[in-house]
Amino acid sequence: MEKEDLNLRQKIIFSFILCFNEKGPLLTLDDVCSKIHISKKTLYTIFSSKEEIYKTIISETAKEIYEKEKTIYNEVNETLIGKLYKMAIAKVSYEGRVLLWRINELSVTDPKIYRLFLKTYNTQWDLFSKVLTEAKEKGILRNDISSEMIVNSFAGAIEALFQGNFLMKNRITATEAVIKVGDMFLKGLQIKEEK
Repeated sequence: MEKEDLNLRQKIIFSFILCFNEKGPLLTLDDVCSKIHISKKTLYTIFSSKEEIYKTIISETAKEIYEKEKTIYNEVNETLIGKLYKMAIAKVSYEGRVLLWRINELSVTDPKIYRLFLKTYNTQWDLFSKVLTEAKEKGILRNDISSEMIVNSFAGAIEALFQGNFLMKNRITATEAVIKVGDMFLKGLQIKEEK
């Protein structure tokens, strides 16, 4: 893809996100095109459908999360607890732009995309789980709860934050909420200070 096409691709994605924030899943490709003053014909040279744009955002986010987690996992001067915190609260490019509570609306309007989002989100825990297991083996975290149960509980708690208007009602950002959940989980599991 040429640089000009990449630039247009990014403009379309960011316009899509703005429209998603405004209208939720009811956004149209006409809305997206109108925001950046392009024709649908031009949009279709980059993306074939609304679904493809959703899938692109989900895929790029998953790749970015994995790369960030891999970097954190390989940090030699970071404690295991520090790595878990960093992995739990790692932010990605689109995260600060997308109103995450809107994603829950997809469960009604576009369940296929919503399931893809959840599936992708729920499979992003491999490196977190490895660090968690290592911390349990070293006696830093409780060993009486399986890593799978901890990861599933943590992921479920994070997912619950974005349902309904929880964040707005509690006047808290998504990042602040994730940090608080991470803090509750990790402090509740930690049995000794790491040296």
